[in-house]
Amino acid sequence: MQKKKKRYDKRVWLNSGAQNTAFINTHFSESNGWFDAHVKLSDCNRMVTIHPLDSETEEDKKTYIKKLRVITGEIDKLVEKLEESMT
Repeated sequence: MQKKKKRYDKRVWLNSGAQNTAFINTHFSESNGWFDAHVKLSDCNRMVTIHPLDSETEEDKKTYIKKLRVITGEIDKLVEKLEESMT
């Protein structure tokens, strides 16, 4: 039996410390070869959760990491375009 590993749970408010409905929540926990992970992004009254399709194998973790890398890459590109538009 594997030892349960420490959880990671973090919520960051997106509007300069104003605790309203705009936040990002990231979560990861792992126990006995099974893992639970998600990213929740909320703004106003809408929320999306990005989670792995399955949660039992190392390959599932790799697929989920790949999905998150694509998302963060596209967000970085958008930020660059927004910053360019300000100069």
